[in-house]
Amino acid sequence: MILKSLKLENIRSYKQAEVNFPLGKVLLSGDVGAGKSTILLAIDFVLFGLTKGIISGNTILRHGEREGYVELNFEIEGKPIIIKRTLKRSSEAIQQDAGYLIIEGKKVTGTATELKSKILEILNYPPEFLTKGKALIYRYTVYTPQEEMKEILLGEEEIKLNTLRRVFGIDKYKRVVENSQILVREYNFKRKELNAYAQDINLLKNEIKSKNDEMNFIFGELKNLGPVEVEVNLKFDNLRKDYDKYNNELKFAQDFKGKIALFESEINNKNEILLKNQRNFEKLNYEISELSKENLVREDDFVLKQEISKQEKEIENREKELKLTEFRMYEIEAEKKSAEKIKNSIMNLNQCPTCKQDVSKEYKSGVFERQNIIIQETTLEINKIKLDLIKNNLELNNLRTALKLLNERLNKTNLVNFKIKALSEKNETIKKIESENIKLKEDILDLNSSKIKFVSDLELIKDSEKKYLEIKKEIDFIIDRQRAIAIKKTSLTEKINSIQEFIQRQEKEIARKEKSLQESERLSSLVSWLNGKFTEMVLVMEKNIMKKIHSDFSIIFGKWFNTLIDDDLIQIYLDENFNLKITQNGYDSEYLNLSGGEKTACALAYRLALNQVINKMMSHIRTRDLIILDEPTDGFSSEQLDRMKLVLDELEIKQVIIVSHESKIESFVDKLIKIEKKQHISKMIN
Repeated sequence: MILKSLKLENIRSYKQAEVNFPLGKVLLSGDVGAGKSTILLAIDFVLFGLTKGIISGNTILRHGEREGYVELNFEIEGKPIIIKRTLKRSSEAIQQDAGYLIIEGKKVTGTATELKSKILEILNYPPEFLTKGKALIYRYTVYTPQEEMKEILLGEEEIKLNTLRRVFGIDKYKRVVENSQILVREYNFKRKELNAYAQDINLLKNEIKSKNDEMNFIFGELKNLGPVEVEVNLKFDNLRKDYDKYNNELKFAQDFKGKIALFESEINNKNEILLKNQRNFEKLNYEISELSKENLVREDDFVLKQEISKQEKEIENREKELKLTEFRMYEIEAEKKSAEKIKNSIMNLNQCPTCKQDVSKEYKSGVFERQNIIIQETTLEINKIKLDLIKNNLELNNLRTALKLLNERLNKTNLVNFKIKALSEKNETIKKIESENIKLKEDILDLNSSKIKFVSDLELIKDSEKKYLEIKKEIDFIIDRQRAIAIKKTSLTEKINSIQEFIQRQEKEIARKEKSLQESERLSSLVSWLNGKFTEMVLVMEKNIMKKIHSDFSIIFGKWFNTLIDDDLIQIYLDENFNLKITQNGYDSEYLNLSGGEKTACALAYRLALNQVINKMMSHIRTRDLIILDEPTDGFSSEQLDRMKLVLDELEIKQVIIVSHESKIESFVDKLIKIEKKQHISKMIN
C-alpha cells in the first residue's frame, strides 16, 4: 500500500486541504496543535470509518459545519484506488453517509460497513476484523498513536497477551481449544440424549419375543381351521347342484306368478274401464234426452250481428250530435253572462277608467239597450236548445234499449248453437264408447285365456319350491359356517399382520437405539480424544509458535532499542509474556524509572518490532510498504535524534510518514510537508 494524496473538507481544523505523499521518508512538520495528527486520524477514518472508543463523528467533523469528507488516493500492487467517506450532522448526532470506492476507474458506492469490508478485502486482512472495534493489524503494523503504544507496553498482562495473540493470528489456537470444549459439551449432552433414548432396548427385545410366541400360537389356530374349511366347502359344493336346479325352477315359478299377476292387473284395469264407460254411457244418454226436450230454434246470427253494428253506429252519431248541441248551449250561455256583466257594470260607471272622461246618461242608456237585446236573444236560443237536448236524449235512450234487445237475441242464438253442437258431440262419444267396450271385452277374454295357461304351468312346478327351501336352509347354514370361518381367518390374519407390523416397528426402533448406542460410544471416544491428545497437541502448537514469535520479537526489539540507546548499563528484554524487564547497573528497575527519551525508545522499538514480526508472519497483507510514526522522538536528546537517522536508514519500507515537531528530523527525510494553523484553520505551506 502506497499513499498518493489525501483531500480534506471540514475535518477538524481543516476547511479545505490536499496533501500529496511521495515515496520515501515524508515528514509532517509543524508546531504542537498545528493539525499534523489530524492527517493520520483522517487516513484512519477514511479507511475504516468511525470506530467506537477511537474515532467519533464529533472528533472528526469540524465544529459548526453540517458536513465534511475525506478522500484518499492510494495504490495496491500498482492498482490505483480512491476511497471517500462523508460525515453529516443531524439534530441528534454526526453520522457517516454513504461513500464510494473507485478501483481502476470503476466506482462502487456502499455503506460504512460495506466500505470497511471492501478495504479489508483489498488490504488482504482477515475478514474477522470486520466485526472488531479495532483494525489491529493496521494499528500494529502501519499506524499506532503514541498513547495506545503505552497501553500495549503497560497494559494488564492477560489483556496484552490476548491482544498480541489476535495480532499475530495465533488466537485461533485458543479458539480451537475453546471450540473443542464446546464440542465436548455438545457431544456429552448428545451422549446423554442417546443413552436415555436407548435405555429401554432390552425391554423392546423382550416385547418382540413375547409377540413372536403369540404369533406362533395364532399360526397354529389358523392351521387347524384348514381341514374344517375343506369339509364345509365340499358339503357346500354337493348341495349346490340341487340348489341350482330347484332355484332355476323357482325362477320359472316366480316368472309365471309375475305374468299371472300382470294378466290379472290388465284384466282389472280393463274391467274398470268398462265400468267407467258404462257410467259415461248412461250419463250421456240422460244429457241427450234432456237436450232433445228443449225447443232448439235459432236465428241467423250473421243478420243479427249486422243489425247490432248498424244500431251501434247510429248511437255513436247521435252521441256526437248531442255533444255538439251541449257545446253550442255553453257558448250562448257565456255570451248571455257577458252581456249581463257589461249591463251591471255600466249602471254604476260615472267616469271612463281608460280616458278618465265623464260617462253620459245617453251613452249608458245606449249600452244598456244593446245588452238587453243580446240577453233576450240568447235566452230564447238557450230554451230552444234545451228542448232539442231533451228530445235527442229520449231518442238516444230508445236506440240503446233496442241495441240491448238485439244483443240478448244474439246471446240466445249462440247458446242454442252450443247446445246443438254438444248434442252432436255426445252422440259421437256414445258411438266410440260402444266400439271401445266391444274391444275391451275381447281383450279380457284373451287375457283370461293366457292367465289360465300360466296357472296350469305353475301347478306343475309347485313341489320344486318346497324342495328349494329345504336345500336353501342347509346351504344358508353352511354359508354361515363359511362366513364364520372366513371371519376367524381374517381376524387371525389381521392379528398376525398387526403383530408383524409391531415387530417390524420395534426392530426398526431397536436398530435405531443400537445405532444410538454405537454413536454414543463413538462420541465418547471423540470426547476422550478432544480432551486429551487434541487439546494437548493444539496447546503445544500454540506454545511453540508463541515461543518462536517471542524469540523473533525479542531479538528485533533488542536490536532497535540498542540502536536508539547506546548505554551498556541499561538492559531491556521481554519475558515469556511479552512484559518489559529492565535492569540498570545490574539492578531490576521499572519502566516508570526510565527517562523520557528511554521510554520513547522502548515504545518505538516495541512498535518497529511489532511491525516486522507481523509483516513476516502475515506475508499476504498489503500494507507492508507503509509505516506511519506519530511523534516517535518525543523526549529524545540530540544524540538520540542522530540515532533515529540510523533507524530510518535501516528500515526497508517504501513509504515512511513521520509526524514530529523536531526540526532536526527534517534533514533525515526525503520530503517535508509543513503545516501551520492560523485563526483555527490548518493549511499546508511551501
